[in-house]
Amino acid sequence: MSITTWTKRGDRTFIACPYVESATFILEITPPGGPELQARARVIDTFKPFRTCSVMRVALEEVLSPPPGATLAQYGLPMDAVLKVYDHRFAASARKCWNLRAFDPAHEAEYIAYANSPCAARTPAEMFEEGDSATAKSLAPRDNKPILREHYVALIIASYFTSECNAYERLSSLQGWDIPNFYGTTRFLSGEDAPNLDFTKPDTR
Repeated sequence: MSITTWTKRGDRTFIACPYVESATFILEITPPGGPELQARARVIDTFKPFRTCSVMRVALEEVLSPPPGATLAQYGLPMDAVLKVYDHRFAASARKCWNLRAFDPAHEAEYIAYANSPCAARTPAEMFEEGDSATAKSLAPRDNKPILREHYVALIIASYFTSECNAYERLSSLQGWDIPNFYGTTRFLSGEDAPNLDFTKPDTR
């Protein structure tokens, strides 16, 4: 599900970044030991520039379900935490490296159509498979394949999410001492003040 809001810059229209101070999101949080819960989160601060992921300090304001009256403490959650969102649309360093333009309506529609097609690779490794005429081997920042470059960056950013989750699982004994505590993965259910969220984007911590 994707809800999109656009912003004007001169005579061009671009997607607006939803990860801004004071934005409010409804998150589905899945702690490592479960069960999942829904909570309202408000962005207190953003750590910009966003490079490979969008990093924000958020206040977890209340548990929405389950059940009514539940508290954050019951789920081992703090009142504020760092939320990292792996969203290739705003991964500034990767986009600059691969010469990708800001999302606009036409680019968004073209990319979504490609990403949902049967021919689109599902992992970075698939883009390097022998016999793939659209292989990433031939990709370059200045080539004429912007949609393939976009997809490659999206897959790479998603793989960073998986790698970070795996690292926290392996290093569980160090959490709270040498590395931050990992409170779980999250999924956007809505963005009250930032309605242009793409709810398919993975996010963590």
